[in-house]
Amino acid sequence: MKDRDKIFARAVFLLTLCLSVPARAETLPEAVRSALGSHPALEVASAQYEVAQKDKAMKESDYYPELSVSATLGRVYQDNATSRGLSVDRGAGYSGYGEGTLALRQNLFDGFETKNRVEAAQARMASYESNIVDVQERLVFRVASSYVDVMRSREALDLLKEQQASMTSYHERIVAMVEEGLADETEQQQA
Repeated sequence: MKDRDKIFARAVFLLTLCLSVPARAETLPEAVRSALGSHPALEVASAQYEVAQKDKAMKESDYYPELSVSATLGRVYQDNATSRGLSVDRGAGYSGYGEGTLALRQNLFDGFETKNRVEAAQARMASYESNIVDVQERLVFRVASSYVDVMRSREALDLLKEQQASMTSYHERIVAMVEEGLADETEQQQA
């Protein structure tokens, strides 16, 4: 029976070592804030929402006219009657060349394609916004569940320590009773 006591004592000792992992002491609201501030799933959901916002802005730009500007500059070598009239060497001349264009283009009617694309982008934004809320709620639930589990484990550990102290006290009293002759060896073995 002494082997059983040793095994039990070792098991309780190992259990207390496993459960006594150092952790930060914080309240449930602090744990939730910490999780919401740095969880990767929430960062991904926020990034998706930002991309949807930019996509919507890009689709809305189809409502506005397109402006294009181009310019060409250069120098042209000419050997003709006009160039010979200038101050030239060897009967030819160089003249500057420049050309520029400015174009403004506006689509008048595209069969509501732009409107539908903007509305689809708006719907994607709303979906990703709902996804952020969903991720936050699931994360808060998991943090709260884990926090309750830790508190429950801590309370169970305290109860085990109290039980161990009670059992040790009971065992010591039985051993003392056996030594004084008030109890027999059977009660000591049971204890």
